[in-house]
Amino acid sequence: MAPRVQGSRHADHATNSYARAACLPDLSPGASDTKEEPKMSNTLILPAEMLDHLRSGLHIELGDVAQDISEATDGRERQAHPEWFTELFDRFAAIRALMEIAGWSTSDPDRDVEVDLDPHRDQLLAALTSQLGVEQNIKQELDREHGDETARREAARCVLKLSQFLAGLKAELAED
Repeated sequence: MAPRVQGSRHADHATNSYARAACLPDLSPGASDTKEEPKMSNTLILPAEMLDHLRSGLHIELGDVAQDISEATDGRERQAHPEWFTELFDRFAAIRALMEIAGWSTSDPDRDVEVDLDPHRDQLLAALTSQLGVEQNIKQELDREHGDETARREAARCVLKLSQFLAGLKAELAED
């Protein structure tokens, strides 16, 4: 499944999955267009089938930042370096914000979700990359142990689908 990245001044007006067409700003009657351009928004429509992967990857990222926070609190110079915590808390907040968009659990209904890439790009890529690594490890373990054929096929399908989505997303983002 290819990612659908939309760029428009009003994301709700962009309908083509790869459209980058900008919509004109809404003007009240008698108003003239100003020289100031509205800020372009880069929005990803994340398909429902990618939500569990994103959630799992975000849980991994939360664990990583929690471990980093723990290590910083154990550091001898912790009181002399508040910036250690600022960066870590910013990372934690960014992960949490994306998790709020994706939904915290699988009991949240699967639906396509709109993700603003400007504030969430780094965490989205990190989470999906982390989860791809987990899925690759599962596949390798099943292959190594000659696991159940159905489970091996499902693991291979999952790795392929996630790696293709991630590659497509990276390609789209490189165009920006």
